[in-house]
Amino acid sequence: VHLSKAAMTPLQIGKILNFVHTPVNRKFIETIAQRGSCKHCDFRYIKGFKHALKKYAGEFIHYSPVNLLNAHTVELRLFAGTVDLEVFLKNLEFCHALAKFTFPGTVSIQASSSVREFINFVKKNRLFYPNLVNFLTTRGYAELSSVKDSKNHRKVR
Repeated sequence: VHLSKAAMTPLQIGKILNFVHTPVNRKFIETIAQRGSCKHCDFRYIKGFKHALKKYAGEFIHYSPVNLLNAHTVELRLFAGTVDLEVFLKNLEFCHALAKFTFPGTVSIQASSSVREFINFVKKNRLFYPNLVNFLTTRGYAELSSVKDSKNHRKVR
C-alpha cells in the first residue's frame, strides 16, 4: 500500500516508522499484517523518527516494512497477499487509520507509538474502519468496553 509523501510531514512519517518498528508493537503489527518478518517484509532493521529525514534514505532496503525509497510515496509492505475482500479492506483501513492517527496534532509523539492509543483512535472513528474494527475485535484487541494494551497485556477501560 502506497501513501503520498506530499500529504505528510517528516514528523508524521517518523511517527509511522516508529509505530511499525517499535519492538513492543511487533506482535500487533504481525497480527494486522497476517504475517511475520519474511523476505518481503524484513523487520531486522529497526527504524525510528530520524529515519524519516532524507539524509537517512540510504539506510533503507526495499523490503523494509515501511519503505521510504520511493520518491513520492511511503510504501507499507506489511501485508500478506489476499484475494479476500474483507482482509483487503481491513489492510486499507489500517493504512488510512495509521496515517490519520499519526497526523500532526492528533496525538503526541509519545502516544503515537502506543497500540492502546491507536486502538482507541480506531474505536473513536469506528464508522470509518468497520473491517479493521471487526478484525481487531475477533483477535481480542478491541472490544466495545475495553482495549487490550499490547505493551503490558492488561485490559484498559
